[in-house]
Amino acid sequence: MAPSNYQMLRESDPRVESYTSEAVLGTKTTFAVFVPVTKKGGKLPYQLPVVLFQTGYGSTTTSTAPFLEGLAAEGFLVIAPDHSDDLRCGFCGLLGFLSACSCSALAVDGSNLQRALAYAKEPANKWMDRADLSKVAIVGFSMGAHEVINTHARSPEAFKAAALLSGSGPIPLANVIAWNLPCAPCAGSSCSPCCSDTPVTPCGLGQALRAFDVPTLVVTSESDLAMGGAYRAASILAEKGVGTLVTFKESVLDLSAPTTAGHTAWGPLLAMGGCYGTPFHGLARHFAIIEDADGVTSSTVASFLKPALSGGKAMAATDKMVDDALNTKAAMNFCTPFPLVRRSPPSPGALPRTHLR
Repeated sequence: MAPSNYQMLRESDPRVESYTSEAVLGTKTTFAVFVPVTKKGGKLPYQLPVVLFQTGYGSTTTSTAPFLEGLAAEGFLVIAPDHSDDLRCGFCGLLGFLSACSCSALAVDGSNLQRALAYAKEPANKWMDRADLSKVAIVGFSMGAHEVINTHARSPEAFKAAALLSGSGPIPLANVIAWNLPCAPCAGSSCSPCCSDTPVTPCGLGQALRAFDVPTLVVTSESDLAMGGAYRAASILAEKGVGTLVTFKESVLDLSAPTTAGHTAWGPLLAMGGCYGTPFHGLARHFAIIEDADGVTSSTVASFLKPALSGGKAMAATDKMVDDALNTKAAMNFCTPFPLVRRSPPSPGALPRTHLR
């Protein structure tokens, strides 16, 4: 059951102002921009750290607005790219995507967030005079986590922190699906059809993650469809000591995923995941993370990013818990959520692990 005040998140957050930009010249890319409400009589008296956010496949900033608004309300300038045909082909597009044949416009080769960074650097753009470009983080949900990895590979010096929210990560099948996106003619990539200028190779997500030298948050949930990818990414980041893994308990999630169901074509597949043990059982857990019930995801990401962007100590294992209770339940092993491969969690002590309930 959703928290009692969750319905309010379906409306615009009164703590936040937002707008959608015009399409970038020569592309179909627009940007949804969110900032805290200005104080009466003028601008906020400080610069805002910048978060560049990439949605998942078949989703837009409309379907991720609760999270984006919640994050902006925490004191960030949030910029999230969209394409005019991100939802092209609807449900058929989703089936094609899951079969490694993309139909929509989402590219995950780093070009989207690279454009968002360029947008932030132009002070003539509305509110960009408030952007503190010394404090920029990149955040991605689901397939958007691949965009984060590719963006970091393009210009690692530009970012101080990162977050991978229920990302499918460096797992073989996810690599195949992800590489299909920037290569497809209709995938909105930065180059001509079947060509992308990303420095990450088709099977190079793991290698690219090993190059991360900034604090990076990995978020998943119990029985999350992408838990295998999240664990694998966390294990790789642990090699350099830059990762923190957070696992949400289902009690903080709204498994009905109302915004996702209402604004994307994922609804039928969400319904198919209602039966325990089915291939899509983890899909609702996946989208519930970005639904941001009771602000739990946005507040967790903000708690991580604030010290990370300011040069402080990254969030440790006990810095952020709901109800002060650890989740000690092991990941289920008898069922492998489609389409990813279940991986064991990182070994104890390998990296900070926060479990929220």
